[in-house]
Amino acid sequence: MDTYQIRDYCEEALEIADQFGLHAGLSFLIGEKFCQEFYKFRQLTRKLKYLYPDQNDEPYPAESAKPFRLSYVLSLNENYQGVLERLRFLEGTLNNFVEEIGDCFDKEDIEEYLASYPRLGFKGAVTEEDWRIVKDLPMTKADILSEVEDILLVEDLKKLFVPDR
Repeated sequence: MDTYQIRDYCEEALEIADQFGLHAGLSFLIGEKFCQEFYKFRQLTRKLKYLYPDQNDEPYPAESAKPFRLSYVLSLNENYQGVLERLRFLEGTLNNFVEEIGDCFDKEDIEEYLASYPRLGFKGAVTEEDWRIVKDLPMTKADILSEVEDILLVEDLKKLFVPDR
């Protein structure tokens, strides 16, 4: 995603905000477009945390294991170079996105939106008809886990958009 596409999303979000309200505009921009990229970034960082374990996990590594570790790290770097490059690209995209969103919307409005713990639309929009059907049904385990995941995502978003909070 390039800067022009991000700006187009921001302009579209401003139009949505003018027509349907600020919450709708931010839901489109942050909840759908930004979170889609942010979620990919989080998935890749989790994958890399698993592949590159912390060196402090073993306080006294065996001397004979050092060549194996070096070989392991070199193999990872060679085989996962594309993942590392994708991660760096996504990080740059997210930084641009945060900057553009900050230029288009007031910090207080973003903070208020995130404080409402919105349902994040990047997972798939729920139509009004679907909502009428499922709103009275009890929550499943998957629904609860999805809600918890959304809350954790919103907390991470708050750190990005309102760092001095």
